[in-house]
Amino acid sequence: MRRLLALALLPLAAAAQQRPEEPAITARFRALSFTEPVDGGYTLSKGWAPLLITSDFLTAEQVYRGPADLTLLRKTLAGSTQPLASTRLADGARLILLIAPDGKGGQRIIQVDDSPGAFPYGTVRLFNLTGKPLGLRGSGEPRVIPAGGEFVARPAPDARGYAMLLFLTQREGQWGVGYNLRLFPQEDVRTLYFVLPGPPDSHGVGLKGVEERRQPEPPPVVFAPGGKPGASAPKPAPAGVKPAANR
Repeated sequence: MRRLLALALLPLAAAAQQRPEEPAITARFRALSFTEPVDGGYTLSKGWAPLLITSDFLTAEQVYRGPADLTLLRKTLAGSTQPLASTRLADGARLILLIAPDGKGGQRIIQVDDSPGAFPYGTVRLFNLTGKPLGLRGSGEPRVIPAGGEFVARPAPDARGYAMLLFLTQREGQWGVGYNLRLFPQEDVRTLYFVLPGPPDSHGVGLKGVEERRQPEPPPVVFAPGGKPGASAPKPAPAGVKPAANR
């Protein structure tokens, strides 16, 4: 009986071994921790890459090649790593990964589109985390950003180069000023603003800002086996110059 059962399971085992692996994807991301810094890294096809994620500024752009399911890691006191949170990436995506509490004692990853044109330099990107509608004035027509929504604004500077954004909230059916933000817009700077709940008995809101200045585009990356970035792509020889032969 055992021999017959073993023979019956052989085709299933062979099929499992022949099952193709999920193809690797390529994506780019920057990361930010909403609460406290995370000293850790992220998984690759084989092994992991170290990465310090702070709560004050975005990380350098990471060029990732590996499984679509990306796991961010954190270091333990013993020096090992453990999973922090996971998310599934689309091939070719360019993202900001925001680490935020999941409300259950853990962390989650919020994907923010960072593809060309989604968040240009010279703009501010507002996330309404107040849990209620948020009024906005000072950037074109007055508007209301729904709870959990976002909006990209390009504040218009005055003659001295400054701009104002006015945040409003509702209390007892009346709109009131929650925060008056004075800005100095710059074409090579973009800023994330997270609008947070304020005191329950007022119109006030809190604000967390993260600024990023334009950096040169990173050089192309050649991936070594296992998804680990290797050397940068070789530069072409100047016109009329023959590349040196390998010795």
